[in-house]
Amino acid sequence: MEKLLALAGLAVTLANDQALNESQTCLLQTFNQKKNGNYHFGLYLKWGPGVQISGPAFAGGDDSIYGCGSDNSKCQCTYLNGGFQMIGWGTDGTATGLDFRCKDIKFTMKGYTPSECTCNFRASLNHYGNGRDFQFDCNGGCFKFVDYDGSGDGSVHDLMDRFINVNGGGEDTISWDFHVMAEASGTATSLAQLAQSPSSEKALALPSLESANGDYHFGLYLKAGPGVTISGDSFKGGDDSVYGCGSDDSKCKCAYYDNEFQMIGYGTDGTATGLEFWCKNVKFSMPSREPSECTCNFRASLNHYGSGRDFQQQCTPFACYELVDYDAPGDGKVTDLIDRFINPNGGGDGIVSWDFHIQADVGGDPKPDKSKDDPVVLGAWKAASSGASMTFKQSITWSESSSHKDAHSVSEALTAGTKFSYSSTATVGVPGVDSAETSWGVEVALSSTTSWSNSIEDTMTSTNGGSQEITCAPAKCEGGTSYQWVTSVDEKQDWGALFSSCIFVCMPNQGQRPQCPYGTCCTADLTDQCSKCSQEWCDKADPECPFSDPNFKIGCD
Repeated sequence: MEKLLALAGLAVTLANDQALNESQTCLLQTFNQKKNGNYHFGLYLKWGPGVQISGPAFAGGDDSIYGCGSDNSKCQCTYLNGGFQMIGWGTDGTATGLDFRCKDIKFTMKGYTPSECTCNFRASLNHYGNGRDFQFDCNGGCFKFVDYDGSGDGSVHDLMDRFINVNGGGEDTISWDFHVMAEASGTATSLAQLAQSPSSEKALALPSLESANGDYHFGLYLKAGPGVTISGDSFKGGDDSVYGCGSDDSKCKCAYYDNEFQMIGYGTDGTATGLEFWCKNVKFSMPSREPSECTCNFRASLNHYGSGRDFQQQCTPFACYELVDYDAPGDGKVTDLIDRFINPNGGGDGIVSWDFHIQADVGGDPKPDKSKDDPVVLGAWKAASSGASMTFKQSITWSESSSHKDAHSVSEALTAGTKFSYSSTATVGVPGVDSAETSWGVEVALSSTTSWSNSIEDTMTSTNGGSQEITCAPAKCEGGTSYQWVTSVDEKQDWGALFSSCIFVCMPNQGQRPQCPYGTCCTADLTDQCSKCSQEWCDKADPECPFSDPNFKIGCD
């Protein structure tokens, strides 16, 4: 027993990716081997690039709901060998299954924005009905679960689509292990997230390509110009590897670091395949311009037969950037890419190896200065509680730079001319105080915002202009998450405030956020009150509007 308890003390000291010594490994094995009980949950979460995971050991008490044993020795939350482990064995002999929590798990993303978030994980396997659930409640999202090579059994799909089955039924598996990776989901801000720092400028951050064979080569080194950030997905392989990237897709890369995008590939000339591959979902952001962002798919190809070459840029809504030359360290200018490299019909110079060092500058038009313009209102659903009902506050938080306003002043800021936006992802803060976004989301039609004004005015009345707080509680949301409606108003002249209402909706799963702003949710299903929208509240020409997806339908049927 003393050794089992000693394992909990290792949780914090091992959080810095230090190797386990032989005795510590033995101790973990002893813990694993002694657990009786067929009900089992094991999450082995590896650190992704730039990610560190730390936190407290398993606390027992309220975090040991059932199945962890009378001394809580059958459940553990540990941090070791560059990963986090959440492991438990249920007590099947007493028909209790397994239900336990790991709390205050801190994810630190070095070189990314956001740079950290703290989460509570809960795993449950119900002895009756085979209901299963995995919940993760985070104060803002900074990571995503991804699969990785050599991880063992238990993929992200197995965790999210097979294991989570709140109502039970279906497969009766009661022992589960998952080997997945936590990968930063924000925007890369520096070279710091790289696990290595190779000296070669040509293949910086891509050391595996240094030994890539093949004379057919394409390298695009696209630097972000002033006011531009570039982020996106890494190389996926599969359909994005058309030919020449190698059987394991290791000869092509899409990388983002130090505010530069790199698209690099080496073809397999020995098998006469040349090179053709994609880098998809390359996102260009430029907050000072309109449009403020665009997402592009890039395709490079060098045909072995006929020396045909092509480079395509497929962007939505359109290319919001401009390719320009800069004082780069290598050859390959914009004219080389557009006028020399692109040659679909082949012929001519016969060159099969190309590098381009160019820059993406801002495009579009300057964004209007909103600093002394009409007020802006941003509404959002804030994750409030999971499962059981809890109490929350109806309140008003005024910005430090403004005085408290009366109901008339607040109503004036909600008239025609005010821009209303809805964010399904942003953490809404107090204008002028927090760093949260307060002005940009999906713009909402004025006809869909009557309920917003009513909720703000109700909060003004109930709290006596913010001088008091009112306690309220959402209805019970079994197996899901309750979300509270909050509204940030930036009057732009001399005041701003955050209005927290007593309005809640229940969503069925952890991480499944409401799709519609308040006043447009289909709320009849008490376990899923905002996955469908009663009206088209945004312009479907806006790619961020859910109705831009033809599969997202209007209506509550």
